[in-house]
Amino acid sequence: MASAQLEAMLQASRERQAAGPAASVVEMRSMMQNMPRQPTPEGIDLQEVQAGGARGEWVSVPGASSGMVMLFFHGGGYCLGDVADRRDFAARVSAATGGSVLNLDYRLAPEAPFPAAFDDAVSAYEWLLAAGHAPEQIVVGGDSAGGGLALAATMAVRDRGLPLPAAIVALSPWTDLTMSQASITGRAKTDTLGEPVLTMLAKAYAGPADRSDPRMSPLFGDSRGLPAMLIMVGTIEILYDDAAQFATRAIQAEVPVHFEPWPEVPHVWPTLPRSIPEAVAATDRIGAFINMYAAARVATAV
Repeated sequence: MASAQLEAMLQASRERQAAGPAASVVEMRSMMQNMPRQPTPEGIDLQEVQAGGARGEWVSVPGASSGMVMLFFHGGGYCLGDVADRRDFAARVSAATGGSVLNLDYRLAPEAPFPAAFDDAVSAYEWLLAAGHAPEQIVVGGDSAGGGLALAATMAVRDRGLPLPAAIVALSPWTDLTMSQASITGRAKTDTLGEPVLTMLAKAYAGPADRSDPRMSPLFGDSRGLPAMLIMVGTIEILYDDAAQFATRAIQAEVPVHFEPWPEVPHVWPTLPRSIPEAVAATDRIGAFINMYAAARVATAV
């Protein structure tokens, strides 16, 4: 059963959905500006950097010193959101791992359509390597569109012959912008995320490009040789099959996959405020995964 705190948030989301979908990306941005934002946690260290081709923001808690780094891409359908939306989540990951999180403010569509976000993601990873961060201590992650971006960028890192990160964390990843998965319609009544909104965002990002291009739809890419990954998704989500199908194909390619379907939780619930028990529990799980795989890679390299 969902916690009382989560149920209250879900009810508010259902009421907004009942009002009908936004007519454009501009209207969605306007709506989001009028919604309350998560407060920045007190006491955390924030440092703005230019991470390759895009602005980034380091987030860490006092005393973070493990050397582990998470390169994280926020969700928002490639058109919405910014690093401030994920500061609380990043601080919880930092506390759970003793490391730091680099939230990337990649370029957004429609002003910067595909492949801008993809290019920024790969460039940021290359920037981390050039700055001296050991690949065995880097974890690449993201939620929703950012989750798909994490998978696509890591495929590109592999294809370019660069050292791979220790692991990938994909939260409710959007892996198929062709919108061809059964859960898009099959779970429409249980999710607060609607298909019309996703279609609008996909068109805004893809423009005239083929939406099955693995750089935006990693489900159609080759997952062979990718590092261990944690894929978390809610069983009520319309993107459930995006996550499940990618996990299945990665397992078939002999990638170490931890696939975790959670009941009664909404889209990208791990990034919800720390007042939501399910978000805290998910972040603890993410921290344990990062510690296990980054530590294992470090031990192997020694």
